[in-house]
Amino acid sequence: MVRVVNQLVKTAAPSAALHRIAARFNGRIVVADIVANRDPLPETNGDVVVVVKSGMTEDLFARLMEKPFRACLEDGEDMEDMAEEPRLAITAAENSLYFWLTTATAFRISTEHHVCTALETRGGLSAARRGDVETALQEALTNALIHGNLGLASTMRDDFQHYARFCTLLETRLQACEGQRRVEIAATWKDGWLEVSVMDHGEGFAETEKTKTPAAGGVILHGLGIIRSLASAVTFADAGRCLIMRFAP
Repeated sequence: MVRVVNQLVKTAAPSAALHRIAARFNGRIVVADIVANRDPLPETNGDVVVVVKSGMTEDLFARLMEKPFRACLEDGEDMEDMAEEPRLAITAAENSLYFWLTTATAFRISTEHHVCTALETRGGLSAARRGDVETALQEALTNALIHGNLGLASTMRDDFQHYARFCTLLETRLQACEGQRRVEIAATWKDGWLEVSVMDHGEGFAETEKTKTPAAGGVILHGLGIIRSLASAVTFADAGRCLIMRFAP
């Protein structure tokens, strides 16, 4: 069912779309205006899909992670697209967690930290493995947000001569339509194994031997090299838009 915590809260998606989203997760929809700090989330058994208004701050997102929920969706004009067919497969399994955020929000808050807190709280991530998972997720999100959704080449960031232009373009695109592109994060866990997928909505890329294999000589570079050194397995899907990481117990 669709449940609205505050009747004054309106979403960009019509009620029918919210019903379809709830059906995907086999749960209830709770629309909460946590940004206005007036809608505490209800006590639930974890079957809730939370739709939050845009403009979340670090503290508000951290408060949200303390609550049990199955999915966290940031409100926006493209909510109906999410209701129809999100690119990343959604699971309604009990041991699962899903986030659907704008690039601007995911970039400006410590998304990897808060996602790992939610996973650890739910028993999907051990304290011993948290450091590795959080670092790998941070690198995956950097790739998805900066290179995927914002379309900025890594060579610009790595080249001192172009770094100033990189920073200018970064801020410009975060405030433009690119900043509203979605990043999807999904996690499932079973028998100690944890699988985390990160999907951007950019142009994708073609895999090469460089992206398929670790760096030669054991040299760990940034980005994908770090991810491969921390995860038990790394694969790509959807023309390179989706990075799937598996972590052993």
